[in-house]
Amino acid sequence: MSLNAISLVEGVQVPITTPAAQYTCPVNSKVIVRHVVFCNTAVGAAKLTAEVVPSGGSAGNAAIVIDALSIAAGASYVSPELSGVVLNAGDSIQCFSDTATAISMNASGIQQT
Repeated sequence: MSLNAISLVEGVQVPITTPAAQYTCPVNSKVIVRHVVFCNTAVGAAKLTAEVVPSGGSAGNAAIVIDALSIAAGASYVSPELSGVVLNAGDSIQCFSDTATAISMNASGIQQT
């Protein structure tokens, strides 16, 4: 068993209106999410929704950990909701925004292989 600090997501734009996997835990691994930052680069506020979806599961109300959080233009949000989440193989973090190309995401964690 080895533990490695890794970048999970680097500067990915969160999609609009439909949840999409921003990070999926690889096969034969576990990941502890340590730090997730969302940044709104748009000229107006944008709402963010984030979900932790188990392997084989689907996005929806039961998976939501951040629900339509408004992030002001030019502001960043460091997510306490995702910090410490344990992802097993196939589990994913899925996100979406109400505004196209508004919110970028960066995340890091510890991977056990």
